[in-house]
Amino acid sequence: KNIVQERSEAESVKLDGDEVPAPIVQNLHCYEYTLALVKPHAFRHVEDIEQTIQEKGFTIVKKKTFKFTPEQAAEFFITREERDPVKVPRLVCYMVSGPVRVMVLAKQKAIRRWLHLMGPVDPDKAKRIYPLSLRAKYGVNDIMNAIYGSRNEEEAARDIRFFFKDIIIEPSNAMESDISCEPSSNSFLAHKIYLREFVYPTLQKGLAELVRMKPAHSYEWFVNWLLENDPFSPKLKPCDLVKIPN
Repeated sequence: KNIVQERSEAESVKLDGDEVPAPIVQNLHCYEYTLALVKPHAFRHVEDIEQTIQEKGFTIVKKKTFKFTPEQAAEFFITREERDPVKVPRLVCYMVSGPVRVMVLAKQKAIRRWLHLMGPVDPDKAKRIYPLSLRAKYGVNDIMNAIYGSRNEEEAARDIRFFFKDIIIEPSNAMESDISCEPSSNSFLAHKIYLREFVYPTLQKGLAELVRMKPAHSYEWFVNWLLENDPFSPKLKPCDLVKIPN
């Protein structure tokens, strides 16, 4: 195929399992969150990559430099990017070879737009079809392809929690706007994570205790139990309290 033919097929090119999206008009009231990872050999270009990300309208909500252990690299990439038993050892060895930069990005349709900006998995293909993509510019081969990105909403949630376990991302002002977000938006990703990690387990434990105790005034009992078992309240014993003199 020549370059013109390949460009005409741009919409069907696979990016880490997802199709390349067409450009979408941005609605600033509706955001998605996704994870971006700059791989070891491209780390020296991280400032230029971050500048490109911001120029494309993404907000870098949170970022940090991270060094994988072999166990962490295997856990993260085997279930996400590579299941080929031949390539897995190469990928793990490569990912532990140096530091990486991980970032939480926010933008309307951030997941699809980030995949689009990354370009195809194969840097050679990226250079032919998307010469301005990050993988075309910084990628070397299908292992050292410079950039990783979450492929869907569920994966974005897992990826963000892998690196930023305590992150709480404030939602956009979509609820205060008359502009509706599309159902695929994960604008409230952090809140879903918060509910799953903290609220639901606490409620389940409290309800189980309520059934076991069978108090006469169940509502008041349950309210008091929640106050006493708030996972974020300080746990003080009587001996920890200091008496303040009059």
